[in-house]
Amino acid sequence: MKNATLTLTVSLFALGGLMPAPAESPASPGAAASENVKLMFASYDGDAKTDRQKMSFAIGRLDVRQPQEFLKLGDIVPKTSFQLLKFEYKTRPGPDGDQDVSELTLVNTATHKTIVLVLGKR
Repeated sequence: MKNATLTLTVSLFALGGLMPAPAESPASPGAAASENVKLMFASYDGDAKTDRQKMSFAIGRLDVRQPQEFLKLGDIVPKTSFQLLKFEYKTRPGPDGDQDVSELTLVNTATHKTIVLVLGKR
């Protein structure tokens, strides 16, 4: 019985034309749409210096009118292929004291490319 199943599987692979196109194909509508998403890192909640896993991050979409999403590291931005990967707390001297220029790194789960969003920057 195992031989019959194995033969059928090998036969389907040999035909090639019956196999669906790979998900990484440029013709895939999900991959193209996720590249055109415009996101903004609006704010964060929690102590950036102690426990980053408990923090939440406000992510806004600039290309679609909808409320900001409050997400944690590892979450995927709804209706996109972007996953929150890493948060880095950063400051820079400014005229009124230190400015928070923290960075949130996201990864596109379809293409594996990363993007870095700076706090408050469009």
